[in-house]
Amino acid sequence: MALYRITFQYSETTYCTNLAEATDQASVNAYYTSEGYQVIAINEATESDRNEAERKGMPIVSIKDFSISDIEALTYEQVENMSEEMQTIKGHQVYFVDFGGYFKYSVLVFRDKHHLYYADDYELHHSYMKDREELKKYYIEEMQNRLFDDASILAPLTDYTEKERRINYLNNYYPLLCDDKVSAFNIFHDDSEREEFRKKVENMYYCGCIGFFYTSNPAFVRRLEKLYSGVIKASEQASNSPEYWFNAFKYEMYNHEYAINWQGDYDVCSCFCHCEYGEYKTGIDYLREAGFDDTVVSAYCKAKSEVMRNSDY
Repeated sequence: MALYRITFQYSETTYCTNLAEATDQASVNAYYTSEGYQVIAINEATESDRNEAERKGMPIVSIKDFSISDIEALTYEQVENMSEEMQTIKGHQVYFVDFGGYFKYSVLVFRDKHHLYYADDYELHHSYMKDREELKKYYIEEMQNRLFDDASILAPLTDYTEKERRINYLNNYYPLLCDDKVSAFNIFHDDSEREEFRKKVENMYYCGCIGFFYTSNPAFVRRLEKLYSGVIKASEQASNSPEYWFNAFKYEMYNHEYAINWQGDYDVCSCFCHCEYGEYKTGIDYLREAGFDDTVVSAYCKAKSEVMRNSDY
């Protein structure tokens, strides 16, 4: 732990200076800004500063590193005060915050002032990044793929992987917009806990098609179910698109190392239908057996040609 001298604005006309022990300077800044103060300056303090504070009976603030629970509990107002920068991505407020300590330079996501903390990301997961600029670029690209507003949720599908990304958003992030969400997933240690949960949700609405939670807001459930139905409809419509199937097959071929996989046709086709393995069967055989039409078969052959052409094997 290092010792720091921090000067901050306590009120409109009052400025204060404290001594604080913390892992690093960023941890000090994150702590004070999360408390709503405007930080003026942070400098390393000396043992002489410590001795003087002890002689005057001044407290030395001990700042612990933020935990994941601390971060998930942060409000919109706190993060707005803490952040170094904010960008709007598909109707979401994406904040860049340096927590110092364990989590370091992180990205926090809000929508309509609700913290979508399952979408947050932290530097501790990306220690291989060479610098902060590279990490920030990654965060922005990742959030552009991870986040959706209602319009983009319902837009036509051309990217095979986007269906799963849209469903992931609805399943994990969108329910966090519900103020009284109660998860359907619980661990009960005894019958009394089970009964307490039953009483809590017995008059609530259950969202069972996606999200899997209880709420007192039926309009929220209907809106979520409508968005989910829109994704399924877009997926069904995309099944008529040769481009969609081409991208889908190409993605799974690379995913299953098709060029060096002796049962690559089986592995890839099994992602889209039930296949009965045959040592001498081709991808066309599997698709025909499953009832796919010429559009799908043609897309498979086109994807195979491109993957093999770009392969080093």
